[in-house]
Amino acid sequence: MVINGYIKHIALISDIWEINDEWWRSKPISRLYYQAITQEGRQITIFNDLIDHQWYQQNI
Repeated sequence: MVINGYIKHIALISDIWEINDEWWRSKPISRLYYQAITQEGRQITIFNDLIDHQWYQQNI
């Protein structure tokens, strides 16, 4: 998986949640979040922006 231009190898997804907010603005927020563990054992939070269809890592 490529996130923020870097390849991330995900070993485990431990939680999934969806955020839909600010629907009244010109650019609403619609994201699907994943709490994941990489193959190196690092816990990360990644999300798929459901509007622009891009993947991002939170709190880099």
